[in-house]
Amino acid sequence: KLFEKEFAKYIGVKHAIAVSSCTAALHLALEAIGIKRNDLVITTPFTFTATAETIRYLGADPIFIDIDPGTFNISPKKIEEFRAPMTNLRAAVENLTEYPEMSPVMHSAFENVLVQESINLTEAFNALAGSCRVIMQTQNLLTELNSVVLFGYVARHLQNKKIPVVVSPKQSIGTKVDIYGLLLVLDYLASSIKHKQKGIGLSCEIHIDKQFIYFDFVWSGPFIPPAAVKKMLAKKLQHSIGAITVAAILNSMGGDIWSQQQKNAQSTLRLALPITIKAGNEP
Repeated sequence: KLFEKEFAKYIGVKHAIAVSSCTAALHLALEAIGIKRNDLVITTPFTFTATAETIRYLGADPIFIDIDPGTFNISPKKIEEFRAPMTNLRAAVENLTEYPEMSPVMHSAFENVLVQESINLTEAFNALAGSCRVIMQTQNLLTELNSVVLFGYVARHLQNKKIPVVVSPKQSIGTKVDIYGLLLVLDYLASSIKHKQKGIGLSCEIHIDKQFIYFDFVWSGPFIPPAAVKKMLAKKLQHSIGAITVAAILNSMGGDIWSQQQKNAQSTLRLALPITIKAGNEP
């Protein structure tokens, strides 16, 4: 508290908040300015993955604008090249909506703006999607995480979605994980199970054995057949960077999913991730 008070005074603001990482700072900053689902946030591709991850965590979409090769910072000129069609589209829509009595010539002119700038933006977004796919194919998005940190993060995420979680780690281990991709997959699996098994009580059990970390979705009712699991793996996740499949995200972490029927009439959909480092027993 003293540090926050002194730092706020030093930089000339009323309040300052100390956080544990730059990722947390980015998250708070985006929350503070009101970024929400389906917003577009311009950012740089020449950065750590958390820059885009925090944007996606809030449901917004990162728009990568190239850097200036001289400064390595995001290029102001290229930002304006992207913003110009967005501004023109907004102006055209507002004028067509607020002034319906305008002359046919003006009406036609604004409609032409809508068509042309929509084409320009479609081409720009297609180029961005292609760049994202290249990034996903060439970049290593895996982070080494301790199981205690990983389990706590996943448990909070699922509990916020009203899914009960039981965590039973007996030891501290390390695994390489794309945390954003993992959460996307877990969200998709949970929503798919709820859709297929209506009215069930779904929970998640997280545990470790000698070689793997398991995230088990458990419910009472019929299990999901292998053919349906195969379709799940082939699903392209809309909010993944580059719209890649569940299988591609899991493969990047060495993971897999499968369905099991238990003896007690319960079913399980298991997501397994390999253990990379054993860090010893927890006290």
